[in-house]
Amino acid sequence: MAWKYWNKSDDDESMYDIGFSDSDPDEKGGPQSYVYKMQQQKFELFKLQNPENFDVKFEIEGKILYASKFDLIAVSQTMNSWLSDRWTTKDQSVIIETYTFDIFYQFLCFIYSGGCELTKENIFEIIDVAEFFDLQHLKDFCETFLMQKKSEIVNNENIFDMVDVAEKYSLTKFVKFLYCKIADGLDELFENESFLKVQKSYLLRLCQDTIDATPQEIFSASIVVMGFLKKSFENSVSKINSSIGIFGQIRFPAFLS
Repeated sequence: MAWKYWNKSDDDESMYDIGFSDSDPDEKGGPQSYVYKMQQQKFELFKLQNPENFDVKFEIEGKILYASKFDLIAVSQTMNSWLSDRWTTKDQSVIIETYTFDIFYQFLCFIYSGGCELTKENIFEIIDVAEFFDLQHLKDFCETFLMQKKSEIVNNENIFDMVDVAEKYSLTKFVKFLYCKIADGLDELFENESFLKVQKSYLLRLCQDTIDATPQEIFSASIVVMGFLKKSFENSVSKINSSIGIFGQIRFPAFLS
C-alpha cells in the first residue's frame, strides 16, 4: 500500500504517492527504481568500510567489518537481540566465531545489496548463517542457486546427505527435487554403497511424509525403503559368507576335533 501526501490549494487538489506503488519495479522513474539506486549507493558505502560511517563493529578471525545497526536490525530479529543495549556497549566489537570472515562478509553484502557471491563451496555455510540470523530472503536466494546448479552439486554419493541438509533448513523446492531424483534413479542408488549409510530417521520421515502424498509418491517411497532393506540384507549375507570362509580356515587344537 502506498503512502499518500495531500497538497491542497484553493484551485485544485492533487495527491502524490511517496511510497511504493503498483507500478513495475523496474519502470524508469518508478519509486522502487529510486529505492534500488539508493540501496546501491549504500552498498558502495559499505564496501569502503570507513569506520566513521558506521556504528557497529564485527570482529571475525582477527579482521574487522563495519555495518549500520539500523540496516541490520531492520531485517534480522536475531541481530536486533544481539545489538540491543543489554548485550553490547558503545564501541564494543561483536565477536563472530561461528563463521569465517568471507562467509560473514557475503552475509552483510546480501543485506546491503540483495545479492552475494555464491559458490558450490560456500553455499551451505551461507544457508546456515541465513538460518541463524533468520533472513528468509537470503535462504530463498540460496535455494534458487541450488536449483540452478543442482546437476553440479547433487550426485548419487551425496544425495541422501543433501536430503538431510535440505530438510534441516526447510528448503522445500530443493527437497522436492531430491525426492524426485531418488525415485528416478533407484537402480543406480541401490548399487551405491552410500545407500547403506542412509539414516533410519530418513526412512521414517520418508514413510511419514506419505500420509498426504499422491499414490505415485507413496510408491516411490515404498521402493526406496524396500531397496534399503534388500541392500542391507544382501550386505549382511555377504558378511556372513565371509565369516564362514574365515572359520573354515581356522585350525582348532586336536582335543577340540
